[in-house]
This record gives sequence, structure tokens and C-alpha cells, in this order.
Amino acid sequence: MVVAQEFHVLAVLLFALSPAAWANTFEVTPGSDLQGIFDTLAPGTEVILEDGTYTLTKTLTVTEKNGTEDAPVVIRAADDASPVLQLGPDPETDSYADRVLRIESSNWVEVRGITIQGDQTASTGRESYGGVRIDASSNVSLVDCKVTELPGTGVYLSGDTTGVLIDHTEISRIYEGYGIYAGASDASALTTGLLIQNSLIHDLLGEELQAVMLNHGTSATWLIDNVIYNITHTGVFMGSTEGGEQNRIEGNAIWNLGNNGLGLQGSVLVRNNIIFNTGGSGIATSDPDRNTFTDVVISYNTVVDNDGWAANLQGWDLEEGHILANNALCNPMAYGVYMSKVVPEDTDPDDIPTPGTVTTNYVCGLVDGLDEELGEVIAGGGYADFENVALWDFYPDRESLLIDGADPSGTLYPPEIDFNGIAREGDAPDVGAYEWDGEGNPGWAIQEDFKDFEIVEETLSESVESGCCSDEGKASESGLLLLPLIGLGAGLRRRRERPDPA
Repeated sequence: MVVAQEFHVLAVLLFALSPAAWANTFEVTPGSDLQGIFDTLAPGTEVILEDGTYTLTKTLTVTEKNGTEDAPVVIRAADDASPVLQLGPDPETDSYADRVLRIESSNWVEVRGITIQGDQTASTGRESYGGVRIDASSNVSLVDCKVTELPGTGVYLSGDTTGVLIDHTEISRIYEGYGIYAGASDASALTTGLLIQNSLIHDLLGEELQAVMLNHGTSATWLIDNVIYNITHTGVFMGSTEGGEQNRIEGNAIWNLGNNGLGLQGSVLVRNNIIFNTGGSGIATSDPDRNTFTDVVISYNTVVDNDGWAANLQGWDLEEGHILANNALCNPMAYGVYMSKVVPEDTDPDDIPTPGTVTTNYVCGLVDGLDEELGEVIAGGGYADFENVALWDFYPDRESLLIDGADPSGTLYPPEIDFNGIAREGDAPDVGAYEWDGEGNPGWAIQEDFKDFEIVEETLSESVESGCCSDEGKASESGLLLLPLIGLGAGLRRRRERPDPA
């Protein structure tokens, strides 16, 4: 009898220590005490928000709350609901908190299906609050969320963070901040294992704003299949890894920017991206002088219609492991690719070897610092290489020079799939972001929406409201070779109007 009682007590204790015993489900509506509930969060707790606007006058905080991989803390929208967390003024002080939602010193927390936004003051310039701050936390997820109408940064990763996920989340209408900002410029805060995938970042409306700012100290971070457009400055800035694992930027569509599409200052693998209509260069590299500028690999990208260079490559002289290969770099009547070189006094620049590994880049536009005779650049066919530049369709035309034109060497990091997710031909891959798979783009049509692999070519003509080269009658039909212009297109460049910052 005593043994049975002891066994019963032991079973109760074990259950009390199990995730199932911790779990609670809270179904809340506007007016509920969200902060009070957040203060009780434990592994397996689920907070379900019903429809409506939850007006906040103070930052909603999740502090030192730790779920587990098997029993995370979940804060989510109810099924078929679209709840909104909206920051308003404190009635006692008439001032605003610095953030709508803050997650700090926490682990395994998921936020799903929730809109996070400011109020009517967001565009006035009087306030500076942001959307979400993730501070010194690990394994925090923002999934299917919307972050919008904010004077400050949409999502801010501060302190040392690990394993943060931003998935299928829209960030838009930021007036004086970044879309996503991670770490610190002096590398005093490290961002490791951040994954930004299948997200939509657009309409950052203040002056010189950047969609994604990944500071020095960012490593093992991937940006995959995102859509970025209408940004007043840079699309993605990637800093030094500070000796950490290489970062990746793959399968993204980036356009209509005030400055560069990608600004790279650290070890990164850049593949299968489509970048067009930029006020600066499509891809720009520079050495931040931190003794870590190695292994910048730029391979199988399509870059078209830039005010600056399609690829502006600086800082490659002093470090090793850099690769530029199998890219379609097309700026008819403008700048194709620039490679800076350190030229000693009394030395002919033509005698200086090209730094890094550079091969099989199909270029139209001015070339400076690379050699066509060495196969570093090849004359492209201008806009005629693509299906329809006017409709943002950079899929290769059936007569395109890009088809089967790439160097398949494994040392050049060929991707297994292309921008559409179609398998690459290992022995004869195509140059640029697409692998030709029959006439007509079989995949997602570039448009102002999430990248959807199920959208087919027939929707393309309906998806483009205005384009980088919308005057179809002026589009280049051929590429000419007129050194130092490579693949000089016959048409003048057309540009889409940028949004009014006001």
C-alpha cells in the first residue's frame, strides 16, 4: 500500500514537471489584460487573439519567458482572424512608448498572424517608436505577421540573438526607420542564424532608408525568396561576419531603390537573385577594413537597369576567396561591371591580374577592370536576352545567349535550383538567376506581392502596374559589342517613379 502511494506521488510530480502540465491556453479579445497574461507565460502556453484592434499605451513585453523546442510559447491570431496590436499615446503623459512589442531575454517564442502597427501619428515626424524589438533572445519567430505604419524601425534585433526566424511577414510604410535592423555597427551585438524567408518588405518612405540592415557581427544568416521594392536607399546591407559562418542571399527579387540593391562587406554567398531599377549599383562590394573581407561569392544572378554599375566590385585586392561568375549584368547605354585594382606607380593597369575568380559573366554596358579576352566578361544580347523587360520578365528568351552559357565548374558554387525552384542542368547551366525550362516563364511572375512558386506565366501581364522599362517600343532588341561598352543595347533607359516620401 505504501509503495502504491509513493508511486502515485511520483507520477503526480513527474506530470507537474512535464510540458503538458505547464501549458495554458488564453483566448483574448480587445480589452483583455494582455500584459498580465504575458507575465504568466510558460512552456506550451498559447495566447490566441480574436479579431479586433488591441490598443496599447505601453510597450507589450515578453521578458525572460522560455518555451522549449517541443513546447514553445505561442502568441497567435485565432483561426480566420486578423488581430491588430496598435500603439497609442499614454493617457497620463500623452507620450508614446518606444516599441509596440518587445521580446527580451527569452527563448522559443512564436508570434503568428498578428498585425503590429502605429496610429495616425506615424507619418507626422513627431514620434519615433518602432514595431518589434527582439533583444538578447534565441529561437524567436515572426510568422505570417504584418508590421506597418510606423515612424521607426519595423523589426529590430538587439543584443546577441540566435536563431530568429522572420517568415512570410510583410513590413511596409516605415517613415524614419529600417525594415529590419540587426546587431550594432561596431559588432558589439552578434546576430547568428537569422533566417528571413518568403517575406515582403516595401514602401520605406523616409529619406535614405534601408530594407534590411545586417551589421558587422552577422553570421550564418540567410535571406531566401524575399521580395523588396520601393526603398529610398539600399535593399540589403550585409556587414562583416567577424570570423563567423558565411551568410547567404538567394532567390530574392529586389527593385525600385534609391541606391544599391545589395551592399556587401563580408563573407556571403549571393545566388539566384533578380535586381533591377536601382538608383545606385545593383551589387556593390567594399572592404570594411576589419580583416574579415573574404569569400564574397556572386554567382548566377540577374542584374538589369541600374543607374550605377550592375556590379561595382571594390576591395577585392587584399583578401581571398572572392568569385564573380555566371551572372547576367545588363545595363544597355550605361555601366556594366567595374573591378577596382590597386595599381603600383609606373605600372600599366593592364598588367595587373584580376583579383579573385572572375569568369563567364554576360555583360551589356561599360566594363572597367575586367578582360573579355580572358573570358571574364562576354558580350550579352541586351534586353533581347530576356522574355520581356518591360513586364519585369527576366526569364531567358528562347534565343537568349544566356542559355547553356554558364561555366558549370563546381568551384563556382552552382546552385542546385534556380530562382523558380527548377533544377539546374549540371553540365550546361544557364547564366543568371533562371534556368531555361521551355518557352515562357513557368514560375512566379515578379510583382508587388509575396513570391509564390505556384503562380504561372499567364498571370504576368496582369501583375505589372508599371515597370523599369515600361516603354516597350524602346526596349533593346539586340546587343552590340562596342568596346569599352559590352553588349550595348539600342534603347534608352526608362524608370519607374519612386514613391513620394511625404
